[in-house]
Amino acid sequence: MKTNVRRAVLVGAVLVGVGLLMGCNYFNIFRFDRDPFRGSYIDASGQRILKDTPARWDLFREGVSRSVAREVAGKMPGGGGVRTWNEVWIENMRMIEFDTEHAPKYTDFIIVRRRLAGLPALSGYYQDAAGKIRMQDTPAWWAYSSLKVGYTIDKEVGGGMPNLEPTWNAFWTNHFRKIEFDENAPKYIQHIIERRRAAGLPELMGYPGVGVK
Repeated sequence: MKTNVRRAVLVGAVLVGVGLLMGCNYFNIFRFDRDPFRGSYIDASGQRILKDTPARWDLFREGVSRSVAREVAGKMPGGGGVRTWNEVWIENMRMIEFDTEHAPKYTDFIIVRRRLAGLPALSGYYQDAAGKIRMQDTPAWWAYSSLKVGYTIDKEVGGGMPNLEPTWNAFWTNHFRKIEFDENAPKYIQHIIERRRAAGLPELMGYPGVGVK
């Protein structure tokens, strides 16, 4: 209980960990109440979905407002490899889409709140026919993703565990599913596979084309 309270208090800050893109909360600034036994459920695909509760919505809006204020003031996001607000916002929007009930309500709030604050529109992504956020394969995004892959693999090599998944295999294969429709996604997936292999980590199983015959 105390852990969840502390997380709620920190909703306006970047929670720095050694995670990656879509599941390890590496730069996930609005994930609160991640206790797997409260405020969430497992959908038909096996993905844990955070419930859209009044408490979560209130905390989310507070966290967004605080972070927007920091951005307006010219303050940078927290450390751990996070470089720009643009990257932070887009990645959180993508995470929300993947694991939050009524996700458009949350992502739209970020977009509108930043717009009302006079901040520039986010760049480096597009929305597909279903309205889902997809990353563009830009040099900046490639460099940013590579940096995060390195941090996360270092954590795995060091014996750390993912924040939410039971195993690293589950973490990485889940991550592949989250990015598989991004621009040039195979390039990013193969990069992870090769970096893990070079680090002497076991081959991944359970994702088409990755350890699956």
